Amino acid sequence: MLKFRQMGLAGLLVSALLMSPLGFAKGQAVKLSLSHIEKIKTTEESGDELYFSVTEYSSVERPRQITVPSFPTYWLSKHLSNVNDVVLWEKELADKESVMLVISLIERDAPPWNVDDLIGTVKLKISNDHGKLKRAWSIPNAAETKRLDDNKNEFQMTGDGGDYKLSLQVEQEKEVSVQKAR
Repeated sequence: MLKFRQMGLAGLLVSALLMSPLGFAKGQAVKLSLSHIEKIKTTEESGDELYFSVTEYSSVERPRQITVPSFPTYWLSKHLSNVNDVVLWEKELADKESVMLVISLIERDAPPWNVDDLIGTVKLKISNDHGKLKRAWSIPNAAETKRLDDNKNEFQMTGDGGDYKLSLQVEQEKEVSVQKAR
Protein backbone atom coordinates (compact mmCIF):
# COMPACT_ATOMS: atom_id res chain seq x y z
CA MET A 1 0.00 0.00 0.00
CA LEU A 2 2.90 2.32 0.74
CA LYS A 3 4.16 2.04 -2.84
CA PHE A 4 0.79 3.20 -4.21
CA ARG A 5 0.83 6.28 -1.91
CA GLN A 6 4.31 7.21 -3.11
CA MET A 7 3.31 6.87 -6.80
CA GLY A 8 0.55 9.42 -6.48
CA LEU A 9 -2.60 9.64 -8.52
CA ALA A 10 -0.80 9.96 -11.89
CA GLY A 11 1.25 6.83 -11.22
CA LEU A 12 -1.88 4.90 -10.30
CA LEU A 13 -3.62 5.93 -13.51
CA VAL A 14 -0.64 4.93 -15.66
CA SER A 15 -0.37 1.57 -13.86
CA ALA A 16 -4.09 0.93 -14.27
CA LEU A 17 -3.93 1.74 -17.97
CA LEU A 18 -0.96 -0.56 -18.56
CA MET A 19 -2.67 -3.45 -16.77
CA SER A 20 -6.09 -2.87 -18.36
CA PRO A 21 -7.30 -4.74 -21.46
CA LEU A 22 -7.34 -1.45 -23.38
CA GLY A 23 -4.58 -0.11 -25.58
CA PHE A 24 -4.09 2.66 -28.10
CA ALA A 25 -3.78 2.12 -31.84
CA LYS A 26 -2.53 4.59 -34.39
CA GLY A 27 -5.44 6.10 -36.26
CA GLN A 28 -4.88 8.35 -39.26
CA ALA A 29 -6.88 11.37 -40.35
CA VAL A 30 -6.95 11.32 -44.15
CA LYS A 31 -8.71 13.36 -46.81
CA LEU A 32 -9.25 13.22 -50.56
CA SER A 33 -9.35 16.55 -52.38
CA LEU A 34 -10.12 17.71 -55.88
CA SER A 35 -7.09 19.88 -56.67
CA HIS A 36 -8.24 21.01 -60.10
CA ILE A 37 -10.88 20.27 -62.74
CA GLU A 38 -10.85 21.47 -66.34
CA LYS A 39 -13.59 21.32 -68.97
CA ILE A 40 -12.46 20.22 -72.43
CA LYS A 41 -15.94 19.43 -73.79
CA THR A 42 -19.40 19.41 -72.19
CA THR A 43 -21.99 16.64 -72.59
CA GLU A 44 -24.66 19.23 -73.44
CA GLU A 45 -24.48 22.22 -75.79
CA SER A 46 -25.69 24.63 -73.11
CA GLY A 47 -23.10 23.36 -70.58
CA ASP A 48 -23.06 20.81 -67.80
CA GLU A 49 -24.20 20.81 -64.18
CA LEU A 50 -21.57 18.70 -62.37
CA TYR A 51 -21.13 16.96 -59.04
CA PHE A 52 -19.05 14.15 -57.56
CA SER A 53 -20.49 11.03 -56.00
CA VAL A 54 -18.13 9.36 -53.51
CA THR A 55 -19.12 5.96 -52.16
CA GLU A 56 -17.12 4.62 -49.21
CA TYR A 57 -16.88 0.91 -48.42
CA SER A 58 -15.12 0.49 -45.06
CA SER A 59 -13.74 -2.76 -43.67
CA VAL A 60 -15.23 -1.93 -40.24
CA GLU A 61 -18.28 0.30 -40.85
CA ARG A 62 -21.38 0.41 -43.00
CA PRO A 63 -21.03 1.91 -46.51
CA ARG A 64 -21.86 5.57 -47.00
CA GLN A 65 -22.39 7.80 -50.02
CA ILE A 66 -21.50 11.50 -50.29
CA THR A 67 -22.22 14.04 -53.04
CA VAL A 68 -20.02 17.10 -53.51
CA PRO A 69 -21.37 19.66 -53.71
CA SER A 70 -24.30 18.35 -51.70
CA PHE A 71 -27.69 17.86 -53.37
CA PRO A 72 -29.33 19.88 -54.89
CA THR A 73 -26.24 22.04 -55.54
CA TYR A 74 -23.94 21.51 -58.54
CA TRP A 75 -21.10 23.26 -60.38
CA LEU A 76 -21.71 24.86 -63.76
CA SER A 77 -19.10 23.73 -66.29
CA LYS A 78 -18.48 27.32 -67.40
CA HIS A 79 -17.33 28.21 -63.84
CA LEU A 80 -14.98 25.27 -63.18
CA SER A 81 -11.93 27.57 -63.09
CA ASN A 82 -13.24 28.64 -59.64
CA VAL A 83 -13.39 25.04 -58.37
CA ASN A 84 -10.04 24.24 -56.70
CA ASP A 85 -8.90 22.42 -53.56
CA VAL A 86 -12.32 20.99 -52.67
CA VAL A 87 -12.48 18.22 -50.05
CA LEU A 88 -14.42 15.29 -51.54
CA TRP A 89 -14.02 12.88 -48.61
CA GLU A 90 -12.35 12.73 -45.20
CA LYS A 91 -12.20 10.26 -42.35
CA GLU A 92 -10.16 9.07 -39.37
CA LEU A 93 -9.06 5.56 -40.28
CA ALA A 94 -8.59 3.21 -37.34
CA ASP A 95 -5.55 0.93 -37.23
CA LYS A 96 -6.00 -1.97 -39.67
CA GLU A 97 -9.01 -0.28 -41.27
CA SER A 98 -9.20 -0.01 -45.05
CA VAL A 99 -11.69 1.79 -47.27
CA MET A 100 -12.53 1.47 -50.95
CA LEU A 101 -13.69 4.77 -52.45
CA VAL A 102 -15.60 4.90 -55.73
CA ILE A 103 -15.27 8.46 -57.02
CA SER A 104 -17.55 9.41 -59.93
CA LEU A 105 -17.95 12.64 -61.89
CA ILE A 106 -21.62 13.03 -62.83
CA GLU A 107 -23.59 15.47 -64.97
CA ARG A 108 -26.93 16.31 -63.31
CA ASP A 109 -30.12 16.22 -65.36
CA ALA A 110 -33.74 16.91 -64.52
CA PRO A 111 -35.70 13.72 -63.79
CA PRO A 112 -37.98 12.11 -64.84
CA TRP A 113 -37.21 13.10 -68.43
CA ASN A 114 -33.51 12.43 -68.24
CA VAL A 115 -31.32 10.61 -65.72
CA ASP A 116 -27.91 11.85 -64.55
CA ASP A 117 -24.99 11.05 -66.87
CA LEU A 118 -21.83 9.29 -65.69
CA ILE A 119 -18.73 11.01 -67.09
CA GLY A 120 -16.08 8.88 -65.37
CA THR A 121 -15.08 6.87 -62.31
CA VAL A 122 -11.90 6.06 -60.41
CA LYS A 123 -11.42 3.80 -57.40
CA LEU A 124 -9.06 4.38 -54.50
CA LYS A 125 -8.21 1.87 -51.78
CA ILE A 126 -6.67 3.36 -48.64
CA SER A 127 -5.42 1.19 -45.76
CA ASN A 128 -4.05 2.14 -42.34
CA ASP A 129 -1.34 -0.32 -41.35
CA HIS A 130 -0.12 0.68 -37.87
CA GLY A 131 -0.14 4.38 -38.70
CA LYS A 132 1.21 4.04 -42.25
CA LEU A 133 -1.19 4.76 -45.10
CA LYS A 134 -1.17 2.57 -48.19
CA ARG A 135 -2.91 3.77 -51.37
CA ALA A 136 -3.86 2.03 -54.61
CA TRP A 137 -5.71 3.67 -57.52
CA SER A 138 -7.65 1.74 -60.16
CA ILE A 139 -9.92 2.52 -63.10
CA PRO A 140 -13.07 0.37 -63.37
CA ASN A 141 -13.92 1.42 -66.95
CA ALA A 142 -10.94 2.28 -69.16
CA ALA A 143 -13.28 3.27 -72.02
CA GLU A 144 -14.35 6.43 -70.17
CA THR A 145 -11.45 7.18 -67.78
CA LYS A 146 -7.69 7.39 -68.35
CA ARG A 147 -4.91 8.08 -65.88
CA LEU A 148 -2.76 10.92 -67.26
CA ASP A 149 -0.04 11.22 -64.62
CA ASP A 150 0.77 8.65 -61.94
CA ASN A 151 2.65 11.12 -59.74
CA LYS A 152 -0.08 13.76 -59.67
CA ASN A 153 -3.15 11.48 -59.82
CA GLU A 154 -4.42 13.23 -62.94
CA PHE A 155 -7.31 11.66 -64.83
CA GLN A 156 -9.27 12.32 -68.01
CA MET A 157 -12.97 11.39 -67.97
CA THR A 158 -14.82 11.18 -71.29
CA GLY A 159 -18.10 9.35 -70.66
CA ASP A 160 -21.39 10.37 -72.29
CA GLY A 161 -19.63 12.66 -74.79
CA GLY A 162 -18.05 14.93 -72.17
CA ASP A 163 -14.34 15.47 -71.66
CA TYR A 164 -12.92 16.65 -68.33
CA LYS A 165 -9.43 16.58 -66.81
CA LEU A 166 -9.02 16.49 -63.05
CA SER A 167 -6.39 16.10 -60.35
CA LEU A 168 -7.05 14.33 -57.05
CA GLN A 169 -4.90 14.49 -53.93
CA VAL A 170 -4.76 12.25 -50.85
CA GLU A 171 -3.46 13.91 -47.71
CA GLN A 172 -2.52 12.33 -44.43
CA GLU A 173 -3.59 14.99 -41.98
CA LYS A 174 -2.36 13.81 -38.58
CA GLU A 175 -1.93 10.79 -36.38
CA VAL A 176 -4.68 10.27 -33.85
CA SER A 177 -4.82 7.92 -30.87
CA VAL A 178 -7.74 5.56 -31.04
CA GLN A 179 -8.58 3.58 -27.93
CA LYS A 180 -9.44 -0.03 -28.65
CA ALA A 181 -9.81 -3.30 -26.76
CA ARG A 182 -6.86 -5.67 -26.82
